[in-house]
Amino acid sequence: MSSVESANLNDDGTPILYPYKYNPNSKSRRRARSWVIFLMTAFCLFWGMVFAFMAPALIVLWMAPVGLLALVAIWALPDLRTAPTRAVESLFFAFTLVLGLWPDYLSISLHQFGLPWVSLERLISVPMMVIVLICVSVSARFRGLLAQSIRAQPAIWALLFAWVVIQSYCIVLTPMPIQGLDRYVNMQTTWTLMFVVGAYIFSRPGAVELWVRTIWLAAVVAGLIGIVEWRVHHVLWMGHLPSFLEMDPVVARTLSPEFRDYTTIYRVQSVFSTAIGFGEFISLTTPFILNYGLSKPNTFGGRAALATVPFLFFVAIITNARSALIGLLLGCGAYGFYWAFMQRRLHPEKLLGRALVLGYPIFAFIGFISTFFIGRLHKAVWGGGEAQSSTLSRTVQYQTGIPHIISRPIGYGIGQAGLVLGFYAPNGLLTIDTYYLVIALEYGVLGFIVYYGLILSGFIGAGRYAFRDTGADQECSYLGAAGSSLLAFLVIKSVFAQTDNHPLVFMTLGMVVALSSRVALQVAKKPEKKDPQQSARRYSPLLAARDSFRLR
Repeated sequence: MSSVESANLNDDGTPILYPYKYNPNSKSRRRARSWVIFLMTAFCLFWGMVFAFMAPALIVLWMAPVGLLALVAIWALPDLRTAPTRAVESLFFAFTLVLGLWPDYLSISLHQFGLPWVSLERLISVPMMVIVLICVSVSARFRGLLAQSIRAQPAIWALLFAWVVIQSYCIVLTPMPIQGLDRYVNMQTTWTLMFVVGAYIFSRPGAVELWVRTIWLAAVVAGLIGIVEWRVHHVLWMGHLPSFLEMDPVVARTLSPEFRDYTTIYRVQSVFSTAIGFGEFISLTTPFILNYGLSKPNTFGGRAALATVPFLFFVAIITNARSALIGLLLGCGAYGFYWAFMQRRLHPEKLLGRALVLGYPIFAFIGFISTFFIGRLHKAVWGGGEAQSSTLSRTVQYQTGIPHIISRPIGYGIGQAGLVLGFYAPNGLLTIDTYYLVIALEYGVLGFIVYYGLILSGFIGAGRYAFRDTGADQECSYLGAAGSSLLAFLVIKSVFAQTDNHPLVFMTLGMVVALSSRVALQVAKKPEKKDPQQSARRYSPLLAARDSFRLR
């Protein structure tokens, strides 16, 4: 059969070959195109009017199609030789500085332009998220480094994925889905994103020490601000804020002087919203600064870092937060044991490491007992009579919250923990003091297991690879500091429910997976050492006789 016989005909009688048998200029095709254009135009007009009337209250919801189209466009990008990874690194370190130096309760108010408040953290994290998605789409090296960290710590990545899934599901549970969606987006851009970016950036040699120097600078500056605040008994910028930063009464309450209940003891909060949040930041960063000093003891930077540690202890004391001092003691104590063990392993010829490892249980026991018998230390760690009100309030919250968890183990939704618990402080504010209850009430029993399983996996994974470190890569020693910081975080969350320092914790988890992959590469490249005893057994007369018999 000829091609002409198998062809269709146009309206004018001209033939169309089989692959092109549908005429794009036919009446039905023209009519279909007209309907598509009409419907798309009507949809765009409707969507634009609704967006104009609903913004800014529902701006996130009505921008969802634009976000989906952007994701599709990013996914369709081809692989390139270069990717904007330097921009990601710059934004990551800028976010770290903002986290430690900018008051987290102050945002830029743009209501006069019809826009919502914009925090500096979100102003940095949202562009970072877009650039990271572009890097994942176009850079095989970026994807390879992330895959390498996944192979080193698959449990942490799996738990993080499960945690994001549970967070997504809990948006549906909340009776205020718009507020829940806003918190969800904030958690993904300041928690999950920091983990992923940290897993990439800390895979590059030199990035870990640069990050530690950054948080060291932030801790010192925040501590100096806290000392000046301690002398004047009020937040330094109170009464000096421009109008576009004074947003609502919450900021006014935050800026009011904070004293220990029923006392005149001032509690320093520096650039944080509470004294406990400031103390938590000091507790989480000190192990890294301590490791920096001990890894470079003969340099000016190392000596300055070691000199900073007593200063940070003093700052933690003037916060009058027991959790800060407990977190410092636990974090530095755990790191001290790691450092002593590694000294014994990497330098067996030196007596210092062996003596510290053998004597460490005795030192720890003496330190623990001294908190009961030394008056000022006992008061700082365990608290005196003035701290009994906070202890009693947490006990009441646990007694009230556990029945709610049992009655609804799937959770109540994002942002609902305080409302469900219904506990009011003496000043009339709705409050919740422990993050354990927050997670269990909002995300349910499964969410509680996954979230704290993620933190525990980070702590255990850091320890597992820290003690396998060969010493070839000095930055891998920060695994011990990361594990110590996560241990302090686990303890502090039993008495502190705010999430000011969560981005720092997820950066630390990213550091754990990145450095674990670097340790795994060290171990793979290190040649195996022959055991002399095994060699003797291998060439014993009995084995030699057996081998000669087999040869015959």
